[in-house]
Amino acid sequence: MDITGDVAGNWEFFLSSWIDYENATELCEKNMKIRTATFRSILGRDAQRVLQHIQFDPPNKREHLPSVIEALQCHFIPQRNEVFERYVFNSAVQEPGETVDNYVTRLRRLAATCNFKTTADNLSYEDNMIRDRLILGTTDSDTRARTLRERELDLNKVIRMLKTSETASRQLRLMSDLSAEGENVNFVRKKSYDYKEALNQKKNTDNCRYCGKRHVQGR
Repeated sequence: MDITGDVAGNWEFFLSSWIDYENATELCEKNMKIRTATFRSILGRDAQRVLQHIQFDPPNKREHLPSVIEALQCHFIPQRNEVFERYVFNSAVQEPGETVDNYVTRLRRLAATCNFKTTADNLSYEDNMIRDRLILGTTDSDTRARTLRERELDLNKVIRMLKTSETASRQLRLMSDLSAEGENVNFVRKKSYDYKEALNQKKNTDNCRYCGKRHVQGR
């Protein structure tokens, strides 16, 4: 496990991968001592050092995998400030060059720490918050205006609209680049033709070897 950069995100990814590994290898059926030792062995040197400095009470909890995971969870994911997390979420705008898919993924990751609780009355509350942030934060002002004219608008529809616009913009840029290349080729060809014509004209109007004057040859 990498304990630099986004440590909380790295831990959550590692833990998710560990759960999959335990299930895939049926390690979860083994005794606790084997499971805990296996977990420590793949944790990585730096994370193992962190674990070595964590105090367990009683000490035998160090051999109890759920206790080890809980201790590392508390270490790598400190208490989050909900107000601050929502401020970060509501300040997230699409960055230059960031695709719609990458922007949506980033918003989902930020929303995960905002405690947007799902209730029986509103099963899509988190999706609605992401939808609103996506509309307000996108760099595509034309599509933003289109979304505001829609009556019924869910997150998936906004994503489709933005991705369609993104694809169309990319295709238009490609067409423009190809057109510009064609114009450059034609310009070069014309310059080459004009140069050859000038050379031919110069040859045809060299000084006459008979009279010494400059005129079209044959005259």
